[in-house]
Amino acid sequence: MENLVTRFDEVRLRVSDPRQMLGKTLAEDVCRKWKEDFVDQSTGKVIPVERNEFILKRGTQLSNEDVSKIQFHIQSGDIKDVLVSNQYRSGQYSMELGPFYYEVNISSSDGKSRILTYAQGIPMALQMAIDYAEQTHNGGIHVNSVKLTYDYQVLNYTPSSGEEEQWYKYYVVTITYYDGRADQMVDVVFLAKAKDADMAIDVMRSYIASNEFLLQRYGQYVIKSAKESSINEIVPTKFCEKYIKEANLTDYLLNGQRIGQHSA
Repeated sequence: MENLVTRFDEVRLRVSDPRQMLGKTLAEDVCRKWKEDFVDQSTGKVIPVERNEFILKRGTQLSNEDVSKIQFHIQSGDIKDVLVSNQYRSGQYSMELGPFYYEVNISSSDGKSRILTYAQGIPMALQMAIDYAEQTHNGGIHVNSVKLTYDYQVLNYTPSSGEEEQWYKYYVVTITYYDGRADQMVDVVFLAKAKDADMAIDVMRSYIASNEFLLQRYGQYVIKSAKESSINEIVPTKFCEKYIKEANLTDYLLNGQRIGQHSA
């Protein structure tokens, strides 16, 4: 443990010179990319399709053989350069699990708030909640906690005209049903916005009744509980999807940049 180092001591370089690669560690996967023409049989049009092939994995400590392989592809024009690090780490952080729901507890000038996000891992949930809170809250924003929460089915109930939505809160409605495949009772947790617990149950029942698949799946379900949730804000679905599709939180952790910024 005496040789432990921090990210503050890491030096990352994008290089094409083999002398700067040997003994270094790849800071990103190396893939070669090229385009092939594909003929659409129905229209006869030629469509260019981008292809790619994996060459070396991020975290590889580059040997002479690895460097030779990279040089071959650089000379062939398949790749331009590679990103290397002076630090070797046998473990590699991954965000492949999920996505799942996370509850992020923040404090701001507006008071405390519990925000529900749908993200791939805690780092993404954290950055997503901060991004969202910077646009919806005032003053300094502090994160108090982040935790994995229920696998909710979120019901996006829209109040009717004339209803005062500011009086609505989020309620957790839990049902149980018999799963014949698993031969056991299974719980399902819904999150509904409503005036009270009874209304939340009605919203949940209407949702199931309007979905033939769920109606058949849950059969004669039983309501186990309905109670007010600690969550009072939900990050919009499209906001979450944008993060899951485009954000590279691994690079965020490595180089300390905010999403949207690029080093020179």
